Amino acid sequence: MLKPKLCAVDFRTEMKPVELARQYHGEEAILAAGSTARELYVVRSGNVMLDALDGSEPRLLGPGEVFGELGAILGEPNRYAVRADGDASVLALDLTALNKLCAESPDFSARLIRHLAQELASGSQAQGARPGDEGLAPGIEKLVPVILGRCEGTETPVPVRGRLRELAEDAKMSMLDAYLCVQSLLEERHLQLVDDQLSVVEVETLKRLAG
Repeated sequence: MLKPKLCAVDFRTEMKPVELARQYHGEEAILAAGSTARELYVVRSGNVMLDALDGSEPRLLGPGEVFGELGAILGEPNRYAVRADGDASVLALDLTALNKLCAESPDFSARLIRHLAQELASGSQAQGARPGDEGLAPGIEKLVPVILGRCEGTETPVPVRGRLRELAEDAKMSMLDAYLCVQSLLEERHLQLVDDQLSVVEVETLKRLAG
């Protein structure tokens, strides 16, 4: 029997459970495979099962873990059919609520980016993709100069000063647009995120992108 893994990043702490909670029972469907629903889901209590489209081993998620992030943030089709595993309570964030939460909580923003990077990396490995296959997000030309302007030091990887919210404000972008740009740069390995510290790996590449 599958057991939920211990969640290193608990996304429940910033939520308002009463407003966002949805209750599921038995093996009730939560999210359909291929869905492009623009909502991020967080398991509040109980467990949910993720059945992958590619036939790989199902994943059991426990309290504090998230799913639906690719659809919510990137608009990509969901890779799993998600169902309850017994009684489960799930928090749901639409784009407006997600953007507001990220604007109010830089720590949540950093955790979400790190999680999304891991999910995209695992998906790319499964599909045999290489960095550069998917291209860069729109608006990258506005964010890259801000990132370069906040670089501290010359030894690579070069740390970037500030939180995502500050980067978005300086670039005059929404938090979600800034997410997409940072995530595409992470996926292309021009940036890296280690222990919540964003750093530039490919300085010359970013300079070319900045024009």
